[in-house]
Amino acid sequence: MGDLLYSLPLAPGEKRQIAIVDWHRRERAARDETTDSAERLTAAIERERDVSDIVKSILSEDVHGESSATTAAIAGGAGFAAGNFVIGVSGGYSTSNSAADNTAKRELSASRLQYVHDRTSQAASAVRTQRTAVVQTVGQDETTRVETSVVANHNHCHALTIQYFEVLRHLQVKQQIAQVQECLFIPLQMSRFDNAKVLRWREILESALRKPELRAGFDAIEAAQNNFRDSDLPEGRYADENIESLNGELLITFYLPRPRDADDDKLDQAKVNSVQAYVSPQGMMIFRNAKKDERDYVWRRDIAPRLAEKLVQNMSFYYNNSDSDRIPLDAALVSTYSDNTPLTVRLNATGESIERSRNFVQGIRIKIENTGTQLLDTLAAALPDSKMIVHSGRLNFSTAHINGNLFSRVIKDDLKKDDSVFISTPLRENEKRNPRRQQRELARKLLAHLNEYMEYYHRAIWMKMDADRRFMLLDGFTLSPENAQSVASVVENRLIGRYCKFFQRRISSKTFRVLKAISATLSPLCSHRSTRQKRSAAKPLN
Repeated sequence: MGDLLYSLPLAPGEKRQIAIVDWHRRERAARDETTDSAERLTAAIERERDVSDIVKSILSEDVHGESSATTAAIAGGAGFAAGNFVIGVSGGYSTSNSAADNTAKRELSASRLQYVHDRTSQAASAVRTQRTAVVQTVGQDETTRVETSVVANHNHCHALTIQYFEVLRHLQVKQQIAQVQECLFIPLQMSRFDNAKVLRWREILESALRKPELRAGFDAIEAAQNNFRDSDLPEGRYADENIESLNGELLITFYLPRPRDADDDKLDQAKVNSVQAYVSPQGMMIFRNAKKDERDYVWRRDIAPRLAEKLVQNMSFYYNNSDSDRIPLDAALVSTYSDNTPLTVRLNATGESIERSRNFVQGIRIKIENTGTQLLDTLAAALPDSKMIVHSGRLNFSTAHINGNLFSRVIKDDLKKDDSVFISTPLRENEKRNPRRQQRELARKLLAHLNEYMEYYHRAIWMKMDADRRFMLLDGFTLSPENAQSVASVVENRLIGRYCKFFQRRISSKTFRVLKAISATLSPLCSHRSTRQKRSAAKPLN
């Protein structure tokens, strides 16, 4: 019987009616709201531009000249004398005729056809959809149940008390041993992990490793064990290796205005003649014959692109701050020329051996050489307002083990005759790495981790050890000094559990005493025939 919950006293012959009202009320409310929103924006712009310009000029000139002259003269005379009289007669006739004819004919015809087709198509569409659904339900129900019962005391001489007690159920729990199995304790000494031991049990240790980031340490231990004999890792840093290839590009803006005209709006022939050696004769002839309002256009079309190409061809690259240690790079202008527009200049290796390490290259100097045709002197005299702006660039390199870039950044520097561009190329963190040193450090961390959790990893080795290998291990133990029979011959080769000598250190002393008492209680129930060797005879698991 449990606790007394309720008592009902009744006088002799008393009768009571008990009503039990069971009232139940339940309310339910639910709201389900779903909002789906989708937005899609599509924008496209397309532009096509075709420019065709045809200029045709024909000059025909014909000059004819003719001249003729005719001259004739006749003269005569007669005379006679008669007495005192002398009579003389003379006569003369002269005629001259001259004719000249000059005919000149010049025909000049020129035609120019320019066709420009520019089409821009732009389309944009936006679709936004939003759908919201709200479902709200409210439910309410109420139940009332009444039960009545009559309790009566039919005894008219005595009072009656009815007591209501809590009803309890008692359970009796009994424990008994269901099965007893003999076991044999084999003392195995745990030893610290070294390189040889880690490689011997590598497969098991890898599967049980607590820190996956140290998994590469097994390869590092194997490489260090072989003294990196079959490894292609460099002996020093990556930056100490020689550079094998270089390539990159620069973005350069060229500003090459044409020479200013003389005071009479005629070409300054001296300045024009100075740049004649760097452009094609045909282009120079077209520029000379161009009208005043067409000179700028012809210059940008036929002259400036050739000068820009010559400037790029005369670009030279040097290591660090040197002016003599040249980098074997060749520059080529690959973009179509346009004034005040960044153009791409491609940098490719010339094929010569570089023979410089990445550590050696701490900077790169870019210069315009004034050799051979003296291009810079010519441009300084003929085009004093010309300039080159190096906006940005990158230069990639590769060694036997890494690929990277010497620089990749914004430069914003001008390139002139006596003003070079210097770009700093400091070493990056990945280039400073010493791979062999890192491998040794990784191997050290793995060994430290394995030795820190020595019990855990030895347990993993024993639990996952191959049965045949465990048999060979048990075969090395004898039952007793008097009985040389092998343990492997009298036991079932099945691992039941593992008891570690460091187990007591990892639990409280009170808990260990409880476990020890339980073990002592169960020991008589197990007809235990195991023989335990002395600790000095324990064999290390290597």
